[in-house]
This record gives sequence, structure tokens and C-alpha cells, in this order.
Amino acid sequence: MMRTISSGRRRWALVAPFAVAAVFLATACSSSSPGGTSSPSGAQGSTDGDQSAAPEEKGQLKLAFSNAVPQVEKVPTILAAEELEDQGYDVELIWLQSSEDPVQAVVRGDAQIGSANVSSVFGAAAQGAPIKAIVTQNNPSYAMVAPVDVDSPEGLDGLRVGIHAQVSATALYSNLLLEDYPDVKPNYVVVPGSQNRIQALIGGELDASVIQLSDLRVLEEEAPGRFHVLYNYSEQMGDIIDSAVFTTDKFLESDPQVVQDFLKALLHQQELVQEDHQLLVDAIAANVPDTTPELAESFAQVYLDSNVWPADGNFTQAVIDRTVQAIAQYGGLETAPTAESCCTTEPLDEALGR
Repeated sequence: MMRTISSGRRRWALVAPFAVAAVFLATACSSSSPGGTSSPSGAQGSTDGDQSAAPEEKGQLKLAFSNAVPQVEKVPTILAAEELEDQGYDVELIWLQSSEDPVQAVVRGDAQIGSANVSSVFGAAAQGAPIKAIVTQNNPSYAMVAPVDVDSPEGLDGLRVGIHAQVSATALYSNLLLEDYPDVKPNYVVVPGSQNRIQALIGGELDASVIQLSDLRVLEEEAPGRFHVLYNYSEQMGDIIDSAVFTTDKFLESDPQVVQDFLKALLHQQELVQEDHQLLVDAIAANVPDTTPELAESFAQVYLDSNVWPADGNFTQAVIDRTVQAIAQYGGLETAPTAESCCTTEPLDEALGR
């Protein structure tokens, strides 16, 4: 069931999750076009001539996201969707519940392009899903917070460290932080949700935790002076992809111009938010629920300082190889991905002219 909500210039949709096994089976048995909607195949570049003329209609493009509502990490991608609308695309953003749902939506054809964490994207590709990651949406937007007297990862030994789940980005990042400290053995405690882990930290139920950058301010306001950032993953681990944008092998072959238009819009917006701080503040306030202009200013500053959105897409072979290695070692997946099965750099290389 889909519920469409009007919000400004764009439609926002919330979609119930699907069964992944049924998705892959149905896709393998179907030859219909993605989503049963008008395909943006053969889309051309921006219309030349009169700047005031309406843009050429380029068809419908659906983008599927994890998380039921927009997060700060997704803002440049939302701005890219607006840029594509200005170019003539009819863009619909679909917000889903879990990190696996966008993969299933794209494989089904309910969306042409999706974004999700790399464990879900790479893991699905390793199991045979016909998808490829094409660009980094964002670097890790997480930090390990710890008591102020813990000044190195060694100090986490024996502490209660919160993670979202045994197989999750938070578990992956916790393990990566301790990669060079094999004798450090934290007591991992599963507390789903970054905000819930913050409350557990404040209440003394956790000693340390991986939390989202957007939650750092809440922690400082509610527990002033008790915790500090022990490790900022985006600043200090920029060779790891957190969330990737992906599409199907079929769409890469049938609609390369649409993929190029999307990539160029995303790269453009990632560059613009670096150059125009107020643009990012306004976009966060407009798109992220329950965010005041003051809070948006705080989010913008910490995300820009942490380089969460690298302007070049941060999707080189070296970055892919390092991420694949990290997921294979610490991701808890049944089938380890390979760079060849999960990713292609060719579309981004073309968009960057390299």
C-alpha cells in the first residue's frame, strides 16, 4: 500500500516493506519495464534557448530511500531531485522503513534508483540481486561517543558500548575502530535507534556508543560535560562508504542518460552545499522533520566540518575495495561481496569526465 503526501513541489510516498525472496523471484520471472510506469529512456540534456521556456518532459523517475522520513544525510540527494525536476523529470521520492526495503523496491521496479547502507546494497548484490552501486551518497555520519576520561579506543575495554544490532552499521564501525586493538573487548549492548542509545547513555545504562552526528547536540544538551567524541568516522575514516546510490543492471544498460543526469545533479548539489552554507541550512530546515532553523544551522556545521558529502562522489576503486573488505570481515553477511559484484565506477567516471 502506498500513501502519497503533498509537500511543496514534490510528492513524498511511504511504502510498506516487501519480502526480498519474492522480490528477486518475481524480477527473475518478469520482463516488464521498471515499475510499470513511463520510462525516462532516451532522455536528453537540458533544453537550449529561451531560459524561461518550460523544460522538456523527460518522464517519471522514482527514488527509493531507507528510513521512513528524510534525514540530514539525504538532503543533497533531495536537492538533486529538485534539480532533476527543473530539467523536466517527474520525480517521486519513496521513503521506506528499513535499509533492505530500497533494494527490494529497485529490484521490483517500484523505483529506478535507490539509496541504502552499503551492508544492505553490497550484501544483496553478493546474494545475486541484479544491482550495482554507482556513487557514494554519504560518508559515515556517525561518531563514537565515550566518557570524557576515555581518550583512546583502549579505554573502551570492558565498557558497555551500544550498537543498533549485531549486524548493523554501528557494529561495523565499532569493530573497525578496534581493528588495531585486538585485546580491547567491549561489552556490546544492543539498543536499536540512535536516540534510544542517547537516552541509555544519559540514564547510565550505556558507557559509550556509536551515534549519528545529528544526535551529538542532544547528548551535549542533556548530559553536558559527561561525554565527548572519541572518534568521528567521517573525518577519520573517509575511505569507507556509509550509504550508496544504486540501480539495476538493466537500468544502467537501458537508460544511461538518466543515470548521468542523476549523477551530475547529485555531484552538483554536493558541491553547492560545500560552497553555500545557508543553502544547506535552509534545505535541512525544509526537509528534515522537527528541525528548527537553529538546529539546522548546527547540523549543517557538523556535517560540513565532517565532510559527510565529498564533492567527487568518493567512489574510487580503492574506496570500494576498502569498504568491501570491511563488510566482508565485520559486516556479518552470509555471503561476502566482491567489488565486481556490487559496484561499477564507469557511470561516475563519465560524469566526472575522468
